[in-house]
Amino acid sequence: MTERLPRLRPLLDAGAPAVARITGLARSQEALTAQAEDSRIRFGDIWCDGEIEKSLRQALHDQRIFL
Repeated sequence: MTERLPRLRPLLDAGAPAVARITGLARSQEALTAQAEDSRIRFGDIWCDGEIEKSLRQALHDQRIFL
């Protein structure tokens, strides 16, 4: 999620540092790195698409997280 919505990363690091650390370790594994690259190629900046992503992006905008 923080790959597609990178400004969430500081919130994750501050609010859940253990989760951030474990996520980083998991994402560094070769298979997951390849999957992430394939996903970026196929889907660009889309995280989950549809109404969930639209709602999340609106909430972030409303909280000025992206501004």
